[in-house]
Amino acid sequence: MRRLRRIFLAYATSGVSKLATAGVQLLALPIVLAAAGSEKFGAMMTVAAMGSLLQFPALGFSSSVGYLMSSSIGHGDETEAAKWLRSALIVVAGIAALLLTAGLILIGFLPVHAFLGEGVKAFPAEARAMLLAALVHTIGVYLFNMVEGVRASFHENFITNLYSSAGSGLSFVAVLLVARVAPSLPHFYLALFALPVFVQGLNLTMFALGRSKAFRGNLARGAIDPMPVIAKAVSYAKAQAGIVLHLHGFTYLVSHMIGLTAGGAIGAAIRALVLLASFAQSLLNPVFPVISQALVRLDATGFKRYYLAAVAFSASYALAVGATFAVAGNHILELWLSISIPGGEPVLLGMGLLAAGYLGGHLLFNILVYVDQSKYFGYSVGLSGIAGFAISYFLLGRAGMSSALIANASILFVTAYCLQLIWLFRFYRSAFPALPLATK
Repeated sequence: MRRLRRIFLAYATSGVSKLATAGVQLLALPIVLAAAGSEKFGAMMTVAAMGSLLQFPALGFSSSVGYLMSSSIGHGDETEAAKWLRSALIVVAGIAALLLTAGLILIGFLPVHAFLGEGVKAFPAEARAMLLAALVHTIGVYLFNMVEGVRASFHENFITNLYSSAGSGLSFVAVLLVARVAPSLPHFYLALFALPVFVQGLNLTMFALGRSKAFRGNLARGAIDPMPVIAKAVSYAKAQAGIVLHLHGFTYLVSHMIGLTAGGAIGAAIRALVLLASFAQSLLNPVFPVISQALVRLDATGFKRYYLAAVAFSASYALAVGATFAVAGNHILELWLSISIPGGEPVLLGMGLLAAGYLGGHLLFNILVYVDQSKYFGYSVGLSGIAGFAISYFLLGRAGMSSALIANASILFVTAYCLQLIWLFRFYRSAFPALPLATK
């Protein structure tokens, strides 16, 4: 009953959290666009896309440490759970230090148009300062993004949801202040993207302080074993690298090869998809540890119930959102930001495929992680991202944006959605009968 109460509380707070986050994006991006103009707005969305390209390895640590801690807690071993968190923190601190050093050197010495194209020559100082803001944001993502998986392993998703709501509220207030007092790209970037991440840093700190004395002792001075954390994170990151190249890599190419305004429209559409993915994952996060713990405990009834529900929801949600974007994607953007993606119906078809492939691939891969079946799909989705990026680059210069988008999205849909869905059903049919309780 305690577990069910926590799952219910997670769902209740998740709704508030994601509504707050979506509300901030829906209201704040038009404010930024009105204050900065379409070219600067496109530059900001391009920098956000670049940040996503750098941040994708960080996304793996949340699922990696969440899986390892959930398995340890499933065995009743909180000491081992503390070991996995300590190991993850040490790894990401090292990565953050390397990023800080490399980022400062590159941003300090390279011309700003090398990052963002010729369009930023009209505002080089502002663009460079925004790149520094994006570096701060990226380091924060590496250090603090894992908190969602960490809290989920203790069935405390509702606490992360409350912090997310607070971060969204603070972000919106900060955007309003920036628009009124100092409307510049770096300030908008910090307010919109970086501030919520550092609120999650407070969440991670309070999680550690709220654990038992033994847990805190092991977290501060215990043993470490970074390789399982890295292995799981790398597996997840390979797939995320592919998805990031399909989405944010495409935004970056459009900004460079078509223009900042077109890149801003694509970036805004993808930002909407990221919000929708975050909302869906927040609904599934309370279920993921239950699935992995059911496997550890050989609880066939619990495994069947939560596993099939998670797979069915992920697959149908992705198709529904994809169909919506294919039919009304530009109408949504026009109502939201008074902009549209050039290219007509073919581009909308591509956006629909991209939406279904991204959402399905993202959510289904998380299920694969929690049942320890993600290894090969990390490679396949990662390779599909490289293929999609290369084909997009080729077609953007020869056949236009619609052909490039449809080709890129089709590759993502097949590799990330179709193949993963097939494998999840095959895994269920092969693994479930082997469980002792399956026939009872």
